[in-house]
Amino acid sequence: MSAEALDGPRPLARPASFQGMRSLTVPLAELGLIAVTRGLLGAGLGFLTADRIATGRRRNMGKALVVIGVLSTVPLLIDLFHKLKSENEGRSSVWEKS
Repeated sequence: MSAEALDGPRPLARPASFQGMRSLTVPLAELGLIAVTRGLLGAGLGFLTADRIATGRRRNMGKALVVIGVLSTVPLLIDLFHKLKSENEGRSSVWEKS
């Protein structure tokens, strides 16, 4: 075996624009909202795939929960993207380099 094979894999080359990992501070209330919307979406998908409830009723409940989950997630995503954009433009920094 060659010495290279014993050293293990070499790290991938990173582009010059690579900035490393970033972290975002999210208020507890916002994190809770994100968790709830994910839960609603998951419950809706579960109802859509479950067989224990009558088909018509299950589909209606599933569709309603999926719609609520998606619609309540969109404003949260928009807010997070605005925070990222404001950091990239040099305004209030919510992203910190790790």
